Amino acid sequence: MQSETFSNQAIWNIAPYYVSSYETLTKGTVVDVAIIGAGITGISTAYNLARKGLKVAIVESGKVGMGSTGSSTGNLYIPTAKFKTILSKHNEKALSAVVSSRASALGFIEERIREFDIDCGFTRVPWNYFTSNDGNLKEIENEREAMETTGLNISGIVPPGFRFSADSIITVDNQAQFNPLQYVRKLASSIIGEKCRIYENTRVTAIADGEPCLVETDKGVITAGKVVQATHTPKGIYAIHAMMEVYREYAVAAKLRIPVSQGIYWALDGEDKYLQCWQ
Repeated sequence: MQSETFSNQAIWNIAPYYVSSYETLTKGTVVDVAIIGAGITGISTAYNLARKGLKVAIVESGKVGMGSTGSSTGNLYIPTAKFKTILSKHNEKALSAVVSSRASALGFIEERIREFDIDCGFTRVPWNYFTSNDGNLKEIENEREAMETTGLNISGIVPPGFRFSADSIITVDNQAQFNPLQYVRKLASSIIGEKCRIYENTRVTAIADGEPCLVETDKGVITAGKVVQATHTPKGIYAIHAMMEVYREYAVAAKLRIPVSQGIYWALDGEDKYLQCWQ
């Protein structure tokens, strides 16, 4: 459903210049690593493997970036509002590892943008987690205490000109926003070559573990030394996957009538967290 004022697609993937440009698998092939899924995880993995000299095949049932990546909000941030939970279940070492991993991922994206001159609107912005609900003040305080153990540079002072009601706040500067689909499409086109092939509109139907592994598709069989399932949540590997339920989150893109500084805003009200990203 689409009209002049409404579209039920992510804003990244309604532009006409996102046209499929990759072949469909027509016959079997042999590679070092087969990657299932051509989103940001699959394409990033292929970049790293191809740079190490491995031959890679990326298999995508649809089009590059048009799954979870192309339907995301385009926010990149190290804090998760779950640091207190991680700290209580594990320890400071585990929490530091999470922070380091997320910071590395953000840095990786920025480095690839510079390497390939990717025009994707990448901008450094602050992340804000705040509340004006008395019942949530303690949660913000607990989260702030957990973040302080990681060495993150945080602020608990409401920024000047903040346009929302906030009695308690955590602000972490130097996070980011970007167009995820434009980024992953350009990264994909930049790594195509002798060591890396992408096959769109090719659905994987079965995976046989072994030496080598066999990846069966509706178009042919890929023989690979290793297989990476970059499909958001791989199926049938661990028992926990059978326990995972399907959830859908909604995002609304709209023009604002009031000026708001660009950034990431999480307003906590009761048990709900509202994600607002202004671009």
